[in-house]
Amino acid sequence: MRIWQELVDKKEVSDERPRLSEISNKRDAVDLWISGSKVKGVPDEMAYDALYNAAYILCEIVMRAEGWRTKSGGHHEAVFTAFNHFIAEKFEDLAYFFDDSGKKRHEIHYDQRPMIVSPVEVDEMRLHVEELKQIILSWLKENHPDLNPDK
Repeated sequence: MRIWQELVDKKEVSDERPRLSEISNKRDAVDLWISGSKVKGVPDEMAYDALYNAAYILCEIVMRAEGWRTKSGGHHEAVFTAFNHFIAEKFEDLAYFFDDSGKKRHEIHYDQRPMIVSPVEVDEMRLHVEELKQIILSWLKENHPDLNPDK
């Protein structure tokens, strides 16, 4: 995982004021991806990919709430680095879990490698995504109440 300041210095992220509507839409998207992962008959790879997308969007909420947006390639690395930089010191294991899961997601999504995810891995991913969701939504409520759609 990269260091946040390196992304800033290399102008791979830019500062941009966050909007409540954007955060709200991202929260809705997270719920949609999580729900999609639970559809009966969905292959494990698709469920895993959907859950990874939910994690990505959750970490993107952190980056946007802090006033940053990805500017160039490496969006996934940037949003997980943002999570790690802004709130994950207490959750370092979780940050590394999602960093590692991105490698498997890459194989599924870009290398089209079928049958590489087990139901146990999907369950583990689901547990970590739910944990991440709780952490980030609590953080959002506490640190950016103006961006909390539930206020």
